[in-house]
Amino acid sequence: MMPLSVKYRLFRKSLQAIKTPRFASLFLTRRCNLTCAYCKSREQTFPDMDLSQWKAVIDKLHGFGVCHFTLTGGEPLLRSDLFEIIRYITQEKKSLCWMISNFKNMTPDVIKKLAASGLDFVSSSLDTLDVTRNKGGAAVFDALAIAQQEGIVASILAVVTRENVKEIPALVDKAIGCGILFDMALYQHVGGLFSFSDTGPKVADPTVLRQLSRFLLQKKWRSGRIAPSRSFLKAIPDGYLPYTWKCSKERDLFLVVNNDGRLMPCQEWVTDIKVTDLAALKDPTWRLAKQEVVEKCPGCFYGCYFQKENITPLDALLDGWGLVRL
Repeated sequence: MMPLSVKYRLFRKSLQAIKTPRFASLFLTRRCNLTCAYCKSREQTFPDMDLSQWKAVIDKLHGFGVCHFTLTGGEPLLRSDLFEIIRYITQEKKSLCWMISNFKNMTPDVIKKLAASGLDFVSSSLDTLDVTRNKGGAAVFDALAIAQQEGIVASILAVVTRENVKEIPALVDKAIGCGILFDMALYQHVGGLFSFSDTGPKVADPTVLRQLSRFLLQKKWRSGRIAPSRSFLKAIPDGYLPYTWKCSKERDLFLVVNNDGRLMPCQEWVTDIKVTDLAALKDPTWRLAKQEVVEKCPGCFYGCYFQKENITPLDALLDGWGLVRL
């Protein structure tokens, strides 16, 4: 069980997020120490911003209303100033901070530094329990257990493909048995800056998708340790085959920032607009740029974006109850 002090901290920050429902994903770097078949992040050669530039971006986003920051990449742990970025978000801006890592550079000392910096959530990319495969093996659960002991809510994040979809139940049961949250993303083939256009790895069997949806919904009700929202899990069979969803052109419930400081409607498309150059999100330059991207986009089913635009009161209640049960 997580200490009550940790739950209270997360609850207090989450209330702030309800008042200003904007989330931001920050691509701290495109560099990575893994080569994953479904990710193009390390192929991008944009220059990384330095610490002072990232602080200016965080200031601007916080001024827009962002109070939940996700740090991603590439691999965030490849930045030597990562701990200061986390500290600035959590202690200076009093905001929630979530980090996604492949855990290849994760050690007990690093976890202690992350906790001291104020990190609220950490996710380890893990697609299989098979140690012989990329992003596989159960050893990561030991590190996640240490994170929980240090007051960081820990989870695994699995990318579901045709290759590993039958292994997801075992991953889920392992996570729940270890007291860890299970999170997931479905393989995407948008063909932008993050994903390839190859549909080969996609789970294309509607029956398999329905089984996955039902399984995860049952586990969510019973354990409270399934991170994706009820609405997202229910939408999997119809929203993924084919893509039927696009993000809103008018609303900004989430923002994405490239590692060079440019604003992105999502992780697939980058604009020429520097975040720090915007006075407000109603700026017509940004509104037009986002509209053009959404109109040309073929659509996707990224859970991270879908959930932020489709949250219901029941979703919020279930996820809040899940937090209490941690």
